[in-house]
Amino acid sequence: MATNPIQLKTWVPISTKPSWDWKAKNSPELAHFTVPFAAREYLQNINDRILKDLKVREWRDWSREDFRHKTSDERAARKRSLAEAYPGLFTGPHGVLLKAQNYLPLYILSATIVVRCGKTNLMAVVVVWSTGGSRNALSFFNNHLDEYASFESFVVDGKSTSKHNQWALGTTGRGFILATQYLAEHVADADEQTDCSIPLGISFRIGEQVGELKWKMASRVGSEDSLQVIQDDLTIRSVGDYLADRYMLDIEDVCDGGQPNSCAETMAMSRMREEAAKVLQQAVERRVLLGLDGTDGKSVVRLDEVCITVIGIAAKESEPEHLFSAIFGIIPSACRWCIPNSPVEFFLGKTPQFYHRNQLVPHGIHLNKLSINYHGDLILSSDRAMVQTDRTYVLKYKDALNSAIHSAFRTFPYLAVEIAADILTDDHSDGFAGILSPPDEEAGVQYRTAFETVWRRQMSTPLELHPCTRSEGNLSLFPQLGLEPVVVTPRVMDILYRAGAYVPVTVYAGKRLLESPVIPDFSGLDRIRGALRILLPSLPTENITVRQYSHGYPSVVLDEQHQLVAFAQPQPCEDHPSKECLCPIGPGFQDMVKQHTGTAISIGRIWRALAVGGTEETTAQRVASVTPVEIAGSSGSDGHISTPSETAAPGSNDNGLVAVQGTVNNTGPAVAHLSSAESPRSATNMPGLTGNQKIVQIAPDSGEAAANVSALAQFSKFAVGFDLVQKYNEIVNNLEIHRRALEAKDLDIRTSIAEKDQTIVEKEARIAALEEDNKRLSEDLAAEEEVAIAAAERAKKRRKTA
Repeated sequence: MATNPIQLKTWVPISTKPSWDWKAKNSPELAHFTVPFAAREYLQNINDRILKDLKVREWRDWSREDFRHKTSDERAARKRSLAEAYPGLFTGPHGVLLKAQNYLPLYILSATIVVRCGKTNLMAVVVVWSTGGSRNALSFFNNHLDEYASFESFVVDGKSTSKHNQWALGTTGRGFILATQYLAEHVADADEQTDCSIPLGISFRIGEQVGELKWKMASRVGSEDSLQVIQDDLTIRSVGDYLADRYMLDIEDVCDGGQPNSCAETMAMSRMREEAAKVLQQAVERRVLLGLDGTDGKSVVRLDEVCITVIGIAAKESEPEHLFSAIFGIIPSACRWCIPNSPVEFFLGKTPQFYHRNQLVPHGIHLNKLSINYHGDLILSSDRAMVQTDRTYVLKYKDALNSAIHSAFRTFPYLAVEIAADILTDDHSDGFAGILSPPDEEAGVQYRTAFETVWRRQMSTPLELHPCTRSEGNLSLFPQLGLEPVVVTPRVMDILYRAGAYVPVTVYAGKRLLESPVIPDFSGLDRIRGALRILLPSLPTENITVRQYSHGYPSVVLDEQHQLVAFAQPQPCEDHPSKECLCPIGPGFQDMVKQHTGTAISIGRIWRALAVGGTEETTAQRVASVTPVEIAGSSGSDGHISTPSETAAPGSNDNGLVAVQGTVNNTGPAVAHLSSAESPRSATNMPGLTGNQKIVQIAPDSGEAAANVSALAQFSKFAVGFDLVQKYNEIVNNLEIHRRALEAKDLDIRTSIAEKDQTIVEKEARIAALEEDNKRLSEDLAAEEEVAIAAAERAKKRRKTA
């Protein structure tokens, strides 16, 4: 294949090494980073490799060894075994320093995974080292580097071998860069602030290629220095392979100075092979220096290994409980609950934290007290520090969380208490209170127990606790029922109602009435049952009871599901303070029909039921009715036909009749008195009368009228709880007062309008006069202007003549 001639000097090996520029110092992208968050990236790279090899979504079966309280000899012995098992752990610019006697293990995480398909076992180890000074060191090592990975996969922003992998999490290729830059800056700051006797820094090895970090000076004044990673390729290879890989040159197509020669002559003439050989020899020497080769000259590293070494982490920051806190489960939590058949697990920590598939995600999910590890799918930002607000996955997360919380209330009592405390102290729409919606009432007792446990941590009352909102309109009912109100938000109230833990206080009062003892010998029970047989014929008579219930609410409860009606024991009224009475029963019937879900029951039907079924003594038999009828000439009689006595109530337009047997034919009060002129009945329209029969109108005397009024008052007070006649008179008087006031107001308005009309007429006349004056003045002004113009003309002519 023909190639363009290349000058020899352009491909003679040079001493420079490949490098990549990373972020400027103090980059905003590192603002959320901490030492645990940076360590999370290295651990997640190891974890992703394990997930890929095992083809699973979750794994955290680390072996843990704590040497913080071991002797120096025990720690030294474990260090020797580490060197035998993981010789590549002690390689690289900083890794080789770990061989010194003052470096001893403090804490070790390790895992050996047996992988099928003919591969070697996957081996991973993470070590926290003491250095003999105030700063500690960290090592991260694993083999089984992805077959498609290279040095560039780690150092080039955006490169990743896991972008389309269903098992791994690290899919963006930015985590390693950001974590390494953060630790480089963190260690550099520590080096400036403390006088350390050990070299501080960070380096890494990918196979036989070493990455070293150096600060590159800013090209402009005022700009920040940037971090640069330099590749030191220590791969053992031939000269030809080195040149082809390093410079991407095909040796067989080489031309010296642009003049074509044979390959052998060209190579003999050039210094390329000699320079390349020197470079490779230097690499061999550095391999020994950096620990890649043993004293026998044999390599101790493999091409599929990754090793990262950090020296300079403060002792407090390298405590395992803190260092590994960004990966869930490495240090097991004391309080952790895994919900069966759910991707959600809860745990308690010092601060609430959200983990996605064991990785800490600092931002994007609202938490209050409890922490969550979610094993479902979510979309994270490129630095894996925030949950993206993707509608599909976030909704799935909320649905899973809702189910998990409900399951927790049902099966984990201690967790239920913690969740209740979380809900009561956080009313955020994305918090537990905003997400939880109990699907049924089966766990009502468990919800009630959990919430009451939280409330009683702060309340010492012996009363039964009952929640309410600040807008509760029945607060006076709480002390009557022996309840202590606990104010909660409407969102919490809705949760408790949906879960069946509590009911509104009015419903609770109704249950208390139904649970109260029955009064079997209540004297008015038969009359109540008689009236209800008319209103609700399907209701069993034996299910109508009066209970020993003395609270003001409710007066009656209708339980249609169980076909029950329970009346509260009537309290003595103002007219019967010393004996039992039925006066409150009428209003009680009105309250009952409000609870009825069937066909609406009118007030008229209630009156009729009371009159027919239970109010015999409230009706009166009088000598003559309000509008009696005398029929003359009737055979077989004394000339009089007696009709049912009328008990006419105020406000009705018809002559409704109340029979002496208690039958009420009207649906509302009727007019108290009708004169002969006002009576709708006459000799011409009375049915059943002949022409020679006449109607005799008899006016009731004052005694009979008083008896009628008294009877009506007694009946109406029983039926509706107040005196209808008295109420009618009050209404009539009030209407008359309002009518007179309205007439006075109308007169005032008319007078005011007349006065204003007069004023308007006077103003219009004045305006017309002013307009006339203005017109006259304008005419005078015009005339004077004409005179002035004429005088000016004359003066002008005189000047010209002069």
